[in-house]
Amino acid sequence: MKEGIGMREFFINYFYHILSVSLTAILTLTYRKMAKIQREQRAIKDSVKSLLKDSMKEIHISHIKTGKIPLYKKEKFYLLYDSYKNLGGNGSFQDLRDEIKSMSIE
Repeated sequence: MKEGIGMREFFINYFYHILSVSLTAILTLTYRKMAKIQREQRAIKDSVKSLLKDSMKEIHISHIKTGKIPLYKKEKFYLLYDSYKNLGGNGSFQDLRDEIKSMSIE
């Protein structure tokens, strides 16, 4: 009878060992996948912010000399600026926003 209990304990320990190794492997792979997804999302976010900044600069440069701007471009600038801020952009374009705000409508 003691031999049966020893064998049973061996299989239980073996099962727990396999289970713990498997769970560790699954958690490690999941963590690596999530880290990769976060890096990709960060790269996409930074790229979108860069495109938004370029678009805002384009609008600003094309109308700063005349001091006039069509209403649709003013609204577009505000949408770009709000999106940029919502993506975590800093306040470096606040001055441009203020200048666009002060321009008269064409």
